[in-house]
Amino acid sequence: WAGQVDVILFNPPYVPTGDDEVGRLNDISAAWAGGVDGRRVIDRAVPQIAQLLRPHTGVAYVVTVDDNRPPELAQLFRQQQQHQEALQMKPLFRRRARNEYLTIQKISWVASPPSTRNLDVNNNEDTAANPNGVIVVLLVCGLPGSGKSILSRSLKARIEAHGNDGDEVSVFRQCHHIEYDELQDQILEESSEASRPAEGKNDDTLVAWKQSRSVALDQLNNLLQKESQAGHSTKPNNVMIIMDDNFHLRSMRKQIFNVCQEHVRRTARESSKMSAHQQPALALATLWLDAPVGQCVQRNASRPPSTRVSNESIQKIKSTSELPTHGRTTWELNMITLDCGKDGEEELPPLVDQAYQFTKQVVNQDFGSVIQPQPTAEEEDERLERDRHLTLANKSHQFDQASRKWVGAVARIKSKDAKVANQIRKDMIKEFPQIENWEGEGMESFPWLFSSRVWQESDSEWSQDERDKLLGEL
Repeated sequence: WAGQVDVILFNPPYVPTGDDEVGRLNDISAAWAGGVDGRRVIDRAVPQIAQLLRPHTGVAYVVTVDDNRPPELAQLFRQQQQHQEALQMKPLFRRRARNEYLTIQKISWVASPPSTRNLDVNNNEDTAANPNGVIVVLLVCGLPGSGKSILSRSLKARIEAHGNDGDEVSVFRQCHHIEYDELQDQILEESSEASRPAEGKNDDTLVAWKQSRSVALDQLNNLLQKESQAGHSTKPNNVMIIMDDNFHLRSMRKQIFNVCQEHVRRTARESSKMSAHQQPALALATLWLDAPVGQCVQRNASRPPSTRVSNESIQKIKSTSELPTHGRTTWELNMITLDCGKDGEEELPPLVDQAYQFTKQVVNQDFGSVIQPQPTAEEEDERLERDRHLTLANKSHQFDQASRKWVGAVARIKSKDAKVANQIRKDMIKEFPQIENWEGEGMESFPWLFSSRVWQESDSEWSQDERDKLLGEL
């Protein structure tokens, strides 16, 4: 069957357990025990999936949970290559099932990743994967003094220059830069506090710091709405929004993701006003600037007194930083770390180029998929309730539930015939498609049909009292 399978459906044992529980014979736990990270069975299946799928067109659908570290799993699929193609894993949709979230991952063949082919910035053919463009929200993170604002401004200048100088065509139509420190300074000026203290923060500065975060989120939300409704027909139609802040805590970065997720959810609900194919995709990417804390302190000391951060604040941010890592969360799948430990004007252009190439790859979805609309908890509860009613209304389901009770009744009256009764139940389920359209009296005849077959196929004799008792329970 190698290379001949068009569609694979794979619901693996994905629950994280000890490796000793995986694949136990004659043990029901084998149905869910997935070993460390719930990945032992999934990882073994990855090369098999690649071998079985038909080249170019074969597709697989795999069930995962967040504990399976989907970003790392996506990279594992990426390593499966043939015919100048690699397997790409993209989340198709997500559902809550009791206390866990299940994601259906779509596995399909795409052109080999950038590591195996040359990236040509002047060639925008790859962006055809998103014909309506991609809005990339880029989080530029790092310690104070790591060079976030300089890199952000330089990246924005490069994108704007490439749109005008004719030497190179940018994959981005426009770039916006939301700088948190600048917003904080503006708030302080408006409150007649023209500058920050040289060391530390007073109460007014702390209030301005908090307000700047709220203003930044509002600006992001407004830009997302504006660019989603722009409807530009010119190419490229990709937009970058740079969020420039420390973002040293995961909760800070998750806040940005929540704004993006709510925007995707809102545009999905309003799809009747604008066709889905007119909507640009939305991707979140993280750029972490890695610089030694001592160097950050030195750079901070060279700043004007009004813009300095206390050394204690830098040390505290360093000690509490939660670095973005591949595999921890699906929404931080698009991330890279840049080494910003060297000073000098000649060091900046290569960093800007790395950042630009990274965002281009995000546009081309070489690092993963765009943000998918997810239902709210209330919407998910409503969906589950609707599904439950549909299931209960299904005649096949009704028959299955009722016939299980009939087998139980047989077991209580004549236990040695329980096995026969259960086999009759299974046979009737197979026959059910032919009789599913029975209405009224037909459906009510099933208990009689079941009981008569039990009496006929049983090796034991059923007395009249036993028969009456069974019919009474049915």
